[in-house]
Amino acid sequence: MPTNVKAAPYVVKTGPVNQADFPLVPAGQYTISVAAMSVYGADVSIPYTAVNVPSSPKIVTLVGDPAASLTWSAPQTLGGSALVGYDVLVAPAAGGSPRAIVYGTTSTSATLTGLAPGAWSVAVRTRTTFGEGPTSYPAPVTVT
Repeated sequence: MPTNVKAAPYVVKTGPVNQADFPLVPAGQYTISVAAMSVYGADVSIPYTAVNVPSSPKIVTLVGDPAASLTWSAPQTLGGSALVGYDVLVAPAAGGSPRAIVYGTTSTSATLTGLAPGAWSVAVRTRTTFGEGPTSYPAPVTVT
């Protein structure tokens, strides 16, 4: 048996590396050193890009006569991944499950047609290549 083989006192990670392995790491480019020891010795560095879900967009304007028209600002961060689009969700103001009525638009504005007259709650969420972000704070609108 070779005498220069070193055994690690514990295994930190085996297998693929992903964001879940580093939940508190902010988005950005990092280099992670991986030490794999053998009879020949080895020390390998691999690039790693940490990505997170995007922050929520903010509704800027919302008017509702006769259709609801809204604009929103882009999220402060996309979490290190690319924008896929925005979803606009509506729900009756009296309660109910929100449903997406605009799906995947890359614009930061939309006109919501087909809503029945009444009070509605509207929210926007960002979708990136990493996943969906949180929805914006819901805003009320009345369609007449």
